[in-house]
Amino acid sequence: MTVQQRPAWAVHLQAAREARGWGPFETARRLREAIGITSHPGDKVKSLAKQVTRHEKGHVFPTDWAPAYAAVHGIPQDELFPAPPEAPT
Repeated sequence: MTVQQRPAWAVHLQAAREARGWGPFETARRLREAIGITSHPGDKVKSLAKQVTRHEKGHVFPTDWAPAYAAVHGIPQDELFPAPPEAPT
């Protein structure tokens, strides 16, 4: 059985969160605030916290949340989510 490595962007997301001492729930609250949502019902935060974990594991690319991640971490989006290297031809 082979071990699949996480994408670099997933590693960056987790490192940025951990550097701030945040858990997935705090990250979810801050992501919601970054897009202008100030109400944080528990079920919505819980759902997004699960997505945060899936993003950090590299299971799902955070297409819709990429700008919010960049904003809450204070990292330019193209630095947080660099383009993958081109495949050799």
